[in-house]
Amino acid sequence: MYQMNSGRTQYNYNLIPKITVNPFWLLGFIEAEGTFGFKNLSPYVGQHSRSSMVLDNISNYIQLLPKSFTFSLRTEVPTILNTLNKRTSVSVISIVNIDGLYDDLMFFLLDMPFKTRKSEDFDFWSIALHLHKLGYFYLLEGRVLVYKTTFPICK
Repeated sequence: MYQMNSGRTQYNYNLIPKITVNPFWLLGFIEAEGTFGFKNLSPYVGQHSRSSMVLDNISNYIQLLPKSFTFSLRTEVPTILNTLNKRTSVSVISIVNIDGLYDDLMFFLLDMPFKTRKSEDFDFWSIALHLHKLGYFYLLEGRVLVYKTTFPICK
């Protein structure tokens, strides 16, 4: 099977227009490329390392999101880590503080008009995040519930 850019070695990033992340651009990216999940208890979004400038712009935008709701007593700006899987050349941004994720990103996305099946993934992910935020995740029954919520096909 032939892949269009698999042998490409030179890229002219100056030809790519500047990315302006706004709420609907971010929603479109999430619905097309995003993943709602947990890896090492942290949510993640992945993209090939050649698109690292996209992830950098998303990271900056998420850190500047206005607070529309504050559940936590001391919510900090979401801490975002960019990591690279050298084996697969996939860059991943991970939001590592649950309070920032819960208060900033989850409530921001709750107001967004999802148009794809990703809305169901987001709903299950939000429930699992809520259980994690309230501490139920640390109980055996809570972990089982998070697992069943995160993987609703499993019984």
